[in-house]
This record gives sequence, structure tokens and C-alpha cells, in this order.
Amino acid sequence: MMHVLAIGLGQDLVLGLESALPNHRGGATADWAITEADCRRRLDDGTHYDVAVLDVAATVAGHDVLDLFLRERPDLPLFVVADVEREAEARAAVERGAADYLLVRQESPDRLTRAMGRMLEQARNRRMVIRQTSLLKALLNVTQQIAATPELAPILEAVVREAHLHLRYEFVAAYLKEDDGRLALCAIAGLDGRVLAPNAYRIPPGYGTAGRAVLTNRAAVVEQFAGRGQTGLRPSLGLGVVMSELSVPIRDGNHAIGALTIAAQRPGQFGLEDERTLALLAEPLTASLRGIHAFQREAERAKREALLSRVASAVNSSLDVQQVLGQAVAEVGEVLKADLCALSQVDLGAGLLLTEHEYVNASLGERRSLKKPQPLGHSLKLLAHWLQTGSVLTTTEDLVDPVLQEWWQDTSTRFGLRSVAWVPIRTQIEDRFYVLMLMQVTHGRRWTEDEQTLLRGIAGQLALALRNAQLFETTQLAAAQLRAKNAELEAFVYTVSHDLQAPVVSMRGFASLLQNRHRDQFDERGALYIDRIAANAEYLSRLLNDLLELSRVGRLEEPDEVLASGDVVKAVLEDLRAALKERGVNVMMTSTWPQVRFSRVRLRQVFSNLVSNAIKFLGTQPQPRIEIGWRLQVGEPALVEFWVRDNGIGIHPDYHQRVFRPFQRLKVVEVDGTGVGLSIVRRIVEGRGGAVHVESTPGQGATFYFTAPLVAVDSSVVRPVGPEAMAEVEHVAAGITYPAG
Repeated sequence: MMHVLAIGLGQDLVLGLESALPNHRGGATADWAITEADCRRRLDDGTHYDVAVLDVAATVAGHDVLDLFLRERPDLPLFVVADVEREAEARAAVERGAADYLLVRQESPDRLTRAMGRMLEQARNRRMVIRQTSLLKALLNVTQQIAATPELAPILEAVVREAHLHLRYEFVAAYLKEDDGRLALCAIAGLDGRVLAPNAYRIPPGYGTAGRAVLTNRAAVVEQFAGRGQTGLRPSLGLGVVMSELSVPIRDGNHAIGALTIAAQRPGQFGLEDERTLALLAEPLTASLRGIHAFQREAERAKREALLSRVASAVNSSLDVQQVLGQAVAEVGEVLKADLCALSQVDLGAGLLLTEHEYVNASLGERRSLKKPQPLGHSLKLLAHWLQTGSVLTTTEDLVDPVLQEWWQDTSTRFGLRSVAWVPIRTQIEDRFYVLMLMQVTHGRRWTEDEQTLLRGIAGQLALALRNAQLFETTQLAAAQLRAKNAELEAFVYTVSHDLQAPVVSMRGFASLLQNRHRDQFDERGALYIDRIAANAEYLSRLLNDLLELSRVGRLEEPDEVLASGDVVKAVLEDLRAALKERGVNVMMTSTWPQVRFSRVRLRQVFSNLVSNAIKFLGTQPQPRIEIGWRLQVGEPALVEFWVRDNGIGIHPDYHQRVFRPFQRLKVVEVDGTGVGLSIVRRIVEGRGGAVHVESTPGQGATFYFTAPLVAVDSSVVRPVGPEAMAEVEHVAAGITYPAG
């Protein structure tokens, strides 16, 4: 349909043009203007014209409107009509920018009509060239947009923009079909989307020419919409100013999946030519949609897999279950484009639904919170028992389960609910579980099988997080109880051992008095009894002292410091000089030692207990030997491992762990001691994050190892000396050389 603006034509020319319009191929309509003010009004109201016809009188000084059109609408073809006598003026108008001129003779109305018809045909041909050029340019721009992005939204925006700017359609819109059959408005040009009513963004099946085109899978046109109050098809955009509209389907194969729509404020604006043009614009969409949909499906799948991976990673890396749950709810809502997403606890015992975390789509504006506790009424209790079986439940406004009618009516009224999905999350508590709720308030939504599978996977991960949290809480409670019991036990040991010191001291004192002053008054059996009392009192005193020391480790500590470990070892050997000489022990130790961070008193205590223990269990070895050394441990943090080795009686593997427990003593030989020394060693070392263990075979001696934090090694040491290099060490202990054999 061609639209003509006629300016300043005389009565005969008007009649001739009116006679020519009905016979024009494709149809034509005309608007009339007399003065420059009329022309200005026509241009300002935004009406699209394909050609303007000017009387030559409208191009001369005083009545010149040619400059107005050349300035305001340089793309509009201008034809000048003049009689033969004014051909020079018409030619001058063409030289100024008019498209062409037509000479007419007014003596014959038929000849005038034919002349105007030839002018319209010429204008049509020129319009077709311009139209085809604009169409090719629009198609090129759309193709470039398709090549530049795999996203559908910018491609649809490019199509409507090109149709509006280059093809001069007044209003242009693109719709895509949703799962529920409604058409979603995806792109618009020619007007501000904010003037549209909310229901214009999703129109029912068959509504407007857009709905009709999708429903019938062919073009739909309305030349003039019925007035208000009359029945008939309504404009797709819901605008009262729209008088004519044309839509063509966007196809995927043989199926219509959307519509491309043009609309105008004037009736009868669209014909077969516009239908073909619009169909050509829709073709690139049809070709690209398949690839775009495939790309989007793959992108959505990757996004959902990444979501599941992030949730799983958060569950496995964090013990803050509330943070994990809150983050999961927000990410599920964003990735699945839900309007509302909530995690609620269903407490069947208390009869309540308690929402702990929620996500609200920011584009919805202010919405009422779901966090108000809801009592489990009849319908909600039925839903809870059904969810307890582990099944996912989805429902929409079009199909509501009868048992949910009461809950649905209340919730849909409060939140504008149109569809919902419930995903149960099981816990270890029989009458309590969680449910993940996803809601749509803007439109009905059918949750796909892929989306439900993803939600089941996320529910499984959140169930794991809840189990981990419950296990962690149980473990923490048990650990706290254990710490309390240990503290209570240590306090008891300390109290008992401390309180028993006084009577033991009295026993030792009186036994000593009897031995020294009254021994002659006892017979042989009585003297034996007194000696046994004194010996047992002495043993009890040592045992109480060891118990006191064991209770102090970890409770009463000096601050750790940087120590030269070799100095500590030499001091211990000096303390034990007498015992070593008495047994004739050959002590072997390295000549260089590392610096460690330790309490000087505790490190000396560890070495003293280990060396003393080695001396006690040398047995009848004719050439007793004790080796003391160290080696570096690879890894972080930097550690040094010390060792004390003897060639004594050894320890059976069954006792390798038991010897570190209090009061556990080897029965192979009778030695002095209370069985607490190695327990003290273990508590000191493990209290600083270290480890202690023994390696031994009966009859082949024993090696005790323990670790300590390394600070530095003497720069003169090329490599640490280990047990395999003991032939290279000095036979020195505290500056005293012991015989090698």
C-alpha cells in the first residue's frame, strides 16, 4: 500500500489523482495539504509517506515548501506537477532536489488521470528500488548481528530496529511462544515499552494478529480495528491508537514459534508487499533460531551443571551450613530465573512451615516476605506428607490439585502466585524435613524434566550439607563433653595426687625413723616389713609426682622459645651422667643440631624420659649403646624428627601403642618407674602439634621418634645426620667421651 501526500494541487489535479489512486497496483491512499502549515502538521504527526506530489506553484518564492521537505524529509521522493507553460520552473525544482516532474494538460480529464497514474507508477518503481535497498541493508545488519552474537535478545532487537529505522514501519514488535502457549513480547521499536500495560508483555494464544499468525502459521492482517465497545480482533500491543496491523509467523521448521508484527496509527497501511518484506525479515530469524536454541540449551545445561558443582563444592568446603543454604537458594533462584525461591523447614511435630532463606527477583520490586511462620493446615499437611515421600511436585494456575485449593487461593492472593515447584530435602529427623520452593508470579511456568533433575541433585547436596552440619554439631557436642570430662578428670588427678602428698610424706618420715632409730627392736621379719613400707612409700611418692606432672602438661605451660636442641641434649646427658657410667653405656650423638621452637623445660623433660627409659630397658646387654640424632621431615610446616635408639630388650608390637598409656609397664624385666613417663612425653609432643611413636623388635632394641617445629639448621651442616650415618658421629655426651666398646 502506497501512501501519497498531495500538496497545493488544483481542483483538476486533485480529481485526476483521486481517479488514479484506486487503479494503482498494490493500492494507494492520499493525504491533502494546501499551505506550509498543513505540510508541517503532516510531518510532525509522524505519518509515513512513500511519495509527495507538489504543484509547481508550491516550489516558488512566497509559497516554497520544497526546502521544508528537502530539510525535514530528504529521503521522501518529491514529484512536481506543472502545465507545459511552467516546465522551466519544474526543471528548476528538480535541480534543487525534487525527484522528477510531470507535465499535464488540463483540457482532458481522462488524459489527466492517465498522466497521474503514470506518475504514481513511476513513484512506485522508485519506491520499490528504495524499499529493496533499505531491505537489503536491514537484512545485512541483521545478518551481521546474528554472526556477532549467539544471544537471541540482541538479534530480535536488531530486527525490530531495522524494520523501524530503515523500512519506516511505525511500530514493530517481536514475539516468541512460551511453554504455556502465550506469546512473550521480546523486542519492540517505535515506542517506549513503559507505555504498555503489564498484560501486553504476555498475550494469550490467538490474541491480535501476532497470536493469529502463530495459531494459523500464516500472515494475519487487520486493515482497520473495530472501535471501542465493538467486537473483533484487538491490536497485539494493546494500544488504542493502533488502527492497522500485520503479523507474519517466525518458524522453526514447519512450526510457528513466534511472530514479527508491524502496526500503524492509520487504517489500511499494509498490503501484500509489506507481508513479503516482513517475511523476508523473519527468514534470518528462522535460520538462526535453531542454532541459537541449541547454543542456549547447551549454555543453560553448562550453567546448571556449574550451579550443581558450586553447591557441591560449598557443601564440601564449608561447615557454616546457614551460609551454604543461603548461597544455594540465591543461586538457584538466579540461574533458573525464578521470581521467588525459598528454603523452608517443615516441622510436622510442631505443625509449622518455617522459611529460613529466601530469594526475590530484584525486577519484581517490593514483595511480601515468605518468612512468616505458616501453620500446617489441612491442605498444607497433606502436601507435607506427600513431599515426605521424596517426590517433586509442580503445579500451575491452570491445573491446581484439589487438595491444594485452600492453600493455593491464599498464597496466590498474597503473592500473585501463578506456578510453583516443591522439592523435598530429607534430614535425619523423622518428623522434620526441608523443602525448596520455586515460584513464578509474572507468568505460568511448566518446569522441564531437566530442571526437575537439577533440583533433585541440588536437594541431594543440601541434604548432605544438613547431615554434615548435624554430624558436626554432634561431634562438637561430644568433643565439648569429652573436654569437660578430661578437665574434670585432670582436676581430680591433681587434687588426689596433691592431697595424698602429705600422708605419703608422713609415711616416709615415720618409716625412716623406725629404720634409723628402732631397727634393733625388730626381729628379722619386722625389719623386712619396715623396709617394704619405706619402699612402697617411696614408690607412691614418685607416682604422685608423676601424676601431678602429667596433669600439669598442657595446663601449666611456659611459652615456647627458639632453642638450640643440642644444648638441651647435652644438659640431659649431664644430668644422667651417673646412671650412664654405672651401666657402662656408649652414647652416640650427632655433632650438629637444629634450632627448634619449644619450651626448654618440656624439651628437656622429653629427652630425659626417653634416655632414662632406654637405660632402664638395656637388659643384660654386654655392650649397651644409646644413639641420639635427628632428621628433617619433608613438607609443610617444616619439622624436625628426633630419635633415641637403644640396643636393649626391645618391645613386642602388641605394646607399641600401650606403652604411651599411663601405668603401662613392660613385665619382661623389673625396673624402677611408675609407667607414666612415656605418657608425659606423648602429651608434651602432641600438645604442640607433633607426633611420637616407637619402632622395635623384641631382642633388637627400640627407637623412639618425636617431631618438633623446625626454626633453622646450622649453616655448617651440609646434610642432616640420620641413623644410617651413625659411624660418622662423635662418641661424646656432655663433653665426656664414653668408650666405644
